[in-house]
Amino acid sequence: MRQLRNVTRVYDPDQRATAARLEAQYRPRWAVWWGTGTRRFWAVPCWQGAPVLIVDGRNVDELLAAMRAAETGPARTPVGAWGRP
Repeated sequence: MRQLRNVTRVYDPDQRATAARLEAQYRPRWAVWWGTGTRRFWAVPCWQGAPVLIVDGRNVDELLAAMRAAETGPARTPVGAWGRP
C-alpha cells in the first residue's frame, strides 16, 4: 500500500514575503496580500471612514500608486443598508 505524504507547497514565496513587508510598513492603515490565483498584489484600507474599495496592482509600484490614489482621492459613500446612518 502506498503512503501519502502530507506535502504543502507554498506558491510565490517571494511575492508573499513582499506583501508581508508592505503590510508591516503600512499597518494599521492598509491590509496587503498577494493573490496566488490572480498573480496580483491586493490591499484594502483599514482606517475609520476609509473608502469602500479594494485596490490591486501587477507589481509593487502599481499597488502603491493605487493606494496613494485611494488616500488622496474623493471620499466614497458606503453602499448598502450597513452604510446608512
